[in-house]
Amino acid sequence: ASDVYKRQEGLRHDWLQLHDRQTGGVMGLFPATWNLPLRFMHTLDKKNKVVKYARGRLVGWELQDVDKERVAGNTDAELVLLRMPRKLFVALTTNPLATGEKQDAVYVCAVSPMKVTCYRDAACNAPVIRLGFPVVPDFAGTIHNYTDQCPETKNVDLTAVDGTPRVEHQ
Repeated sequence: ASDVYKRQEGLRHDWLQLHDRQTGGVMGLFPATWNLPLRFMHTLDKKNKVVKYARGRLVGWELQDVDKERVAGNTDAELVLLRMPRKLFVALTTNPLATGEKQDAVYVCAVSPMKVTCYRDAACNAPVIRLGFPVVPDFAGTIHNYTDQCPETKNVDLTAVDGTPRVEHQ
């Protein structure tokens, strides 16, 4: 029995080392903080542009009753919830596709936890079902990702580091 236990613990250790991309895009631990930049890992609503890799900001959450009671009156800087929130509310920051116009109204998406099946290996052995939110923190991006995020600032200065920008360079 101890050999089986050691093998299971080894597999568990290996599983915990996997990147979230290898576990169906659902994070094991989610650091929910106000205004956290997020990226969607699944398409949830094509009509409202809540598509895979769309960006947003966390603007609220709906807690389970047990956590509502714990949060009320709590003055700690951090609090680990006992239960997963019922919903996250994410304000989209991705502009509508194929337009250079700013959004007048910000669309806020209610994101519920979803079940995702992932596998321990490429041969699809040992399926694992994870329950979590289909969003991940988004602190980085490429120029291609951010081009449509701020249409009024699409000019890029490609002057040499020691060069002087001039009007004719625009």
